[in-house]
Amino acid sequence: MALPARVPPRRPSRPRRCGTCRFYQPSPVGGRGWCTHPVLRGPNIRSLVDADTLACNRKLYDFWEPAADRPPVGVGLLRPAVLLRLTLILIPAALVVLVVLHFERPTQPRAESPPASGPTAVPPTPTPEFYRGPLVVTNTGGLGVYLRAEPANETRRIRAWPERTRLDALGEETEAGGRRWVLVRDPAGNTGWVPAEYVERAGP
Repeated sequence: MALPARVPPRRPSRPRRCGTCRFYQPSPVGGRGWCTHPVLRGPNIRSLVDADTLACNRKLYDFWEPAADRPPVGVGLLRPAVLLRLTLILIPAALVVLVVLHFERPTQPRAESPPASGPTAVPPTPTPEFYRGPLVVTNTGGLGVYLRAEPANETRRIRAWPERTRLDALGEETEAGGRRWVLVRDPAGNTGWVPAEYVERAGP
């Protein structure tokens, strides 16, 4: 007895849309691709269509032809060539964004260090009204006064002069160590500083 012929299983019918047509080529744009039908577009012309529509539908007829085992729409986006192209585009763009953000980041002003504490010398101030011309040593209680190299008690002593010694004021005075100092020249020709409270204007 002859065996019945084996009938191949029937393939399920595919929906008539651009994504299942053999002239459809997926594009990097999700859900869209290129129609390359030679009759509709010409041999070297292609048009971007939606995968879920049938762009060639003429109501009474269309140009759809089933594709042979086409992968689902969107799988083409995972091809190695597409992934490599996206990587080469996205990585340089990300680097540019990071560099721009780095240079546009607001910088906080650097705190200035406080100035070093310590006594500051007061520059000499010309005072021609009193501290210019002849002066005389006084108010020392008979001890006299030291002519010093700088306006301070701790500086070098040039020479001691007794009371009533005439000194020539050079027109400069300054304040240091809580005292006011006068720049003078003594009878020996030395120039130095004496406290202002130990001199006064000489009489005629």
